[in-house]
Order: sequence, then C-alpha cells, then structure tokens
Amino acid sequence: MVGVNVAELFRRWVFSSTSSIPNFSVLPYDDDKGTQIISTDQLPTHNRDFYTTYYHNHRVLAHGNLTGMVQFQCSVPWHIIKNPDLDFFKWLKLNQVFLNRTKFKTDTLFPSGFLLGAHPGSFHHDDAEADLTPNVSPLDDPIDFQLSSRSVSVASSPQKGAPRFSFQAVVVESLANQAAKVRERFFSLNPQVLHATHLYTHLYPLIPFLPSKDWTVEKIHSLARLHVTMLHNQRLVFLHNLQDIKIQFTYQEQAFSKLFSRYSELHQLMNRILLQTLSSFPCTILENNILRYY
Repeated sequence: MVGVNVAELFRRWVFSSTSSIPNFSVLPYDDDKGTQIISTDQLPTHNRDFYTTYYHNHRVLAHGNLTGMVQFQCSVPWHIIKNPDLDFFKWLKLNQVFLNRTKFKTDTLFPSGFLLGAHPGSFHHDDAEADLTPNVSPLDDPIDFQLSSRSVSVASSPQKGAPRFSFQAVVVESLANQAAKVRERFFSLNPQVLHATHLYTHLYPLIPFLPSKDWTVEKIHSLARLHVTMLHNQRLVFLHNLQDIKIQFTYQEQAFSKLFSRYSELHQLMNRILLQTLSSFPCTILENNILRYY
C-alpha cells in the first residue's frame, strides 16, 4: 500500500459521515455484533487488524484508487445519503469518494454487463430488480445480483493497450463466482413472455462485458456506443393530471368496500393500459410523472 495512507483516508470519511448523517456508525464487515464506530476518536493510527476488519478487502487498484468494502448503519434512507443537494454528497464529490450500495456481502462486486438503453439517471433499480428476481434468482436456485448506475468502460479493439470507451450505464453486478450464471439467466429470459408480465424490464437486454465467441470486443464496443446514442436521444414527455399510478390501495371499512373494490379494479386496469401503451416504445418512467423516451 505504498503511497496511500489508509488510516488517514478512512478517518476523513468517518469524520464527514458522522458529522453529516444522523445516527451513523461503522460495523465490522463480517460481524454485525462487533464494536460500533461512532467517532474518529475510536480509530487507531497504526493497527492493520482494525482496518482489515472494518475496511474489508481494501486495496489500491491499477489506476491508483483505494477501494474496499465497509458496513455502516444510519437512520436515513440511501437516496438521502446520495442527494446531490446535501453537503455530504458535495463533500464526496469534492474529495472524489464514490459510495455504491451492495445488497449482499462480498469481497468485491463483479460487473456482468450493462442494460442497453437503460438511463442510469432515471432507472428505477428497485422496481427492475423486483421484476427480474423471479426469473434471474428463483427461490429454488437463488443467486445474488443487483443493479447499479455507474461509470464503466469497454475496450475499443482486441489489441493490447487499445483505448477504452467510457460511458454511464445501469450495470448488473454479482459475486465473481456467480457471474457466468447471472449472464446465462439474463440471456435465457424470453422477451415475449416478459412483455406480458414484466413491462418495465423486458425492454433492456443485457450486454456482457466479458468477450466471447458470440460477443466479440468489437460487438460490445459498438453496442456501448449505441447505448450512449440512445441515452443522448432521449427526450422529456410531461403527462398532466396523472396521479398515484404505483400506489396499492387498501380500505377496511365495509360500508364502502364494494365501491372501493370497483374503483380499485378500474384504477388498476387504467394503470395496466397505460403501461402497455408505454411499452410499445422504449421509455423510462421517472418520478413526478415524467417519462423519457428515445
């Protein structure tokens, strides 16, 4: 770890986090019941075992960035932590600190591929994962995967040292030893079936990062450029007077149960017609009733 002061960089992040995030604490990565770190006063200056425990698998990558896995807890949701208008996010950006959330414990995340045409700035990750999980990770043979918006790059040619093409995408991440199975599950998805039951995710095919006989370096590079063009060509569509298209209604008072039941059925039918109409052309549903299409 020559040239990188792990203790100092970790201390800066903990200080900013405890100062900005309510009820923030760092836990040992492999032990949820270990000592919680709530102050920089608890951080030792020279203790390799401590940073091995709390900054799991930390290492310096080829391009010089320090990376690793940490486990922390707080009393605010993830989207608040990553809110670009708040001081903590501005500190992250200023200090070039990148936080990505993982939904399962692992030594490192392996990027299996990216979703062609999915906009990383407006993609509903939770909705998409809920759509994909029954087919990609069924109960009888589950695998760990998640969707993440991030910067990625692909080689422009198979020649050694060839320049790489960088772009933003929604990436499918998994454990390294499950990456091949994740790709197989995505490739086995039937768009015709998903069109009827998974209106949100059937539009976005997986483009793998790992070249193969069927997926050459040139093909992956061309599709990456196509992906960027598709995102660039997206436009905003404003829908007026559209409300609560995702709310699941419940009502307990029997006096109005029949009336509410009819209203709920009509509401769900209108939602389905709307989504089926939107699925006839590629689009992404945003917050505040805004759509993007290309």
